[in-house]
Amino acid sequence: MPQPTIGSSIPRVLPARPNLEFLRNEAKDRLAVLRAVRPGARLAEAQFQLAREYGFASWRALKADVDGRPPAIDPAIDPVGAWIGRVASGAGAPFGLHIVRTEGGALRASLDVPEVGRFGDPVAQMMLEGDRLSFVVLIPERSINSLCRLEWDADAQQWAGEWIASGFSVAVTFTRGRLPPASAVAGLDGIWDGRLETSTGPVRLIFRISTGANGTTGFCDSPDRSGEGFPIRAIRREDDAVTLTLKTLAVSGRLDETGERIDGRYRRGETDLPLTLVRRAPGAAPPRPPSLPAIDLTSEQLALYVGEYAFAGGSQASVTLDGGTLHIVSAGQPRLALQATSPTAFVLVDLDASLVFTLGADGAVTGFVSRSHGREARAVRLA
Repeated sequence: MPQPTIGSSIPRVLPARPNLEFLRNEAKDRLAVLRAVRPGARLAEAQFQLAREYGFASWRALKADVDGRPPAIDPAIDPVGAWIGRVASGAGAPFGLHIVRTEGGALRASLDVPEVGRFGDPVAQMMLEGDRLSFVVLIPERSINSLCRLEWDADAQQWAGEWIASGFSVAVTFTRGRLPPASAVAGLDGIWDGRLETSTGPVRLIFRISTGANGTTGFCDSPDRSGEGFPIRAIRREDDAVTLTLKTLAVSGRLDETGERIDGRYRRGETDLPLTLVRRAPGAAPPRPPSLPAIDLTSEQLALYVGEYAFAGGSQASVTLDGGTLHIVSAGQPRLALQATSPTAFVLVDLDASLVFTLGADGAVTGFVSRSHGREARAVRLA
């Protein structure tokens, strides 16, 4: 005669973080009900029934599944969600940390740093151990490798600890919350080209502005001097008055009636110069770099530069002379023609770049310095 079964016939689903002690107590309660019907019932029978209700073949299988899941987390210190980070000293603007949990229980996160125009940078090696949280921010292309170690501060209801980078440590805190997006500024999206006339020659400035989920943000490039990717920290427009503020400089001016030109001033420290920005047409090429007039050198003069050169990173380049024109070629790159602007200075005909050869005390060529997008690379002559 079949024995009666006590319990639900509808399959049950375990919670995301089941508690084994709770299940043990539920099995004991089930046993009490079984013994009311059949005094000889054993705990193993109650555990088996409970396991089958949750879709497991045995209590051992149910227990193994629960033991293999991430441990339950105190809701007060569960890091999942949005957090606002601040440097304890007050230096720098707040930044955002977004933490999620995968189906497997692992923590994943991303970092927003509006001050430098970065959003969604991945966070690696995030670990939660009791009331301690740690993670690594590793972005090789930006030479960023930092470690953040935090502990839960129950009184302040925040994570507090240190951010370590390049051998330096700063105190940081994270409180629950979400950074407000930057304001959306109408009519400025696009690429704006400007030419600054300085005492040492003309300098191009390029402002790249776009509007998205994070508001209106942008970057400034200085191809002839500083480099590229400098974040615009504030973009403001009031009627036709426009201001673009960076860490060390600001540009302010008036948008003309066409909306395609800004006539204004460039200010950096004591420097105050006129600057006009023109919106680049979609698909148009950037302005060519300001350059000195080309000069002609004899084949004998050009032949002095022919040879093999090596950069500090180990890559090499060859300078050759063909048909009265000097060329340079690097591994995996096309051959590029050089046009002289002085006896030692050249521009790359098809690129926004220049190259200046260096000479030793005896007048022999010792290497060259290449400049492109505000960056320098030095090479020494091998042969």
